[in-house]
Amino acid sequence: MNSSWINVRRLLAKEFRTEFRSPTNLWTALILNSACATALGLAANREFPGRELLAGMLVALLIFSAVSVLPRLIIAEGDQGTYDFLRLHFQPEEIFWGKFLYAALVQFAGGVLITTILVGMSGRPVEQAAFLLLGVLLETLCFAGTLILCGCFALGASARWTLAGMLAIPLLLPQSIAGQGVFRHAFGAGLPSTAWVNVGALAGYVLVLVAVGPPLCRAVSSLGADK
Repeated sequence: MNSSWINVRRLLAKEFRTEFRSPTNLWTALILNSACATALGLAANREFPGRELLAGMLVALLIFSAVSVLPRLIIAEGDQGTYDFLRLHFQPEEIFWGKFLYAALVQFAGGVLITTILVGMSGRPVEQAAFLLLGVLLETLCFAGTLILCGCFALGASARWTLAGMLAIPLLLPQSIAGQGVFRHAFGAGLPSTAWVNVGALAGYVLVLVAVGPPLCRAVSSLGADK
């Protein structure tokens, strides 16, 4: 177990070194997501949308941010032919955890940024800041686990980018509804009990992902090796 987590840390460090050695994709995604958040924030400031609408806008922004960044963490490895190299040095479970932790850290930082831009420019006060931050954190973990897992499933396909997106849609919709419920309460709408139910749903979703993700990645890698 200790050696496995050492390998996970090695893979996590490798992801950061690779990203910052050639940060073009990261900066492009950052600028694009910030521009979208700014545009929506300006529109919200002019129209002053309701709490429910603002919560939905925030969820949509977080999904857009995740989809524009996370799938390439696995699929790009397959396109470049480096995923087989990873399998030579790391177990499939270690690859999942290393990619998942890196994706969660990157997406959480981006999520905090675009949330700050949207909320700050919309003029809508935040009634429950703890729920807002908790919602961003849980949504980040959900997106990271879902898209990394879908990327693993799509690795062997010819249209792997399209397949990963199609697999992610039904998995992202339920937790997006729960995330909107958390954000609604953060903006002052809904009951606390309902918000806590949504928090529990998101937390349960994350637990399921981290429980089934590593063995599923091993199964998929085994199928690829057999071929």
